[in-house]
Amino acid sequence: MKTSSYPGRFIAFDGLDGSGQSTQVALLRDFLSGKGIEVITTKEPTSDSSVAGRIRIVLDGEEALDSLELQRLFAKDREEHLISIVIPALEKGIWVITDRYALTSFAFSEAGGLNLKEVVGWHEDVLSPDITFFLRVSPVVAVRRLEARGRKRTLFEVQGRMEKNAEGFLRVAEEFANIVAIDGEQSIEKVAEDIRVSVAERFSI
Repeated sequence: MKTSSYPGRFIAFDGLDGSGQSTQVALLRDFLSGKGIEVITTKEPTSDSSVAGRIRIVLDGEEALDSLELQRLFAKDREEHLISIVIPALEKGIWVITDRYALTSFAFSEAGGLNLKEVVGWHEDVLSPDITFFLRVSPVVAVRRLEARGRKRTLFEVQGRMEKNAEGFLRVAEEFANIVAIDGEQSIEKVAEDIRVSVAERFSI
């Protein structure tokens, strides 16, 4: 992946569904805004790329698709996401926080038995985050949180898949740069505090 040379900072959150990414994205946004930093938040998969509709259909179980082809869709969605939202903001010095990014693709590919080198190869010219927070929670905790939300689970949220994905995250998180693992089973405030400390140290704010 390509190292960023833009004036803005690029931060990603990854982890199992139910690990708290969306909550921590919002809390970090508020923290940075309080420091006078202009920041936007975004999410993958997006809702408006050329492949977003098909991705949603597959995730909702309405269409079966080969795992490798699904990862190709995620990669295409990510490419368009960077071009339309992330890079234009970074060029202006705006900080971007994304709820999910490449680490999720790598972890899910590893868990699904795909050729990880091939999937990583698709990202050779893809922008690397300045820091990726991997929110580490057990599948049991993640499933419990999802059940508490009372909504239908997507393709990657069923118990067996969650367990494999958790193993995938643990394996690939050690192989890539700028990844900070955070214990996501702590209280929301403690997780947020750990993230704030890491950001403040990394970017001297």
